[in-house]
Amino acid sequence: MRVVTFGEVMLRLCPEDFLRIRQSIPGRLEATFGGGELNVAVSIAFQGGTSSFLTLVPDNPLTDCLAQELRKLGVDDRQLM
Repeated sequence: MRVVTFGEVMLRLCPEDFLRIRQSIPGRLEATFGGGELNVAVSIAFQGGTSSFLTLVPDNPLTDCLAQELRKLGVDDRQLM
């Protein structure tokens, strides 16, 4: 059985060294993806299940990074539209 979750993706930007965003720009920000439905899909994959995440995203480099991260975590990314 495959579980398909759907929802929006959140992108978290985190500055280094516990700085505030204004204090770190120009500089580096760590980007991580999240969101309730996405986290459920990842949890299912981590427990050995088959999961897929469905959402509507633009065609850009951030979406490419999201797809790569989903594949790395074991979540089917073919439902990204």
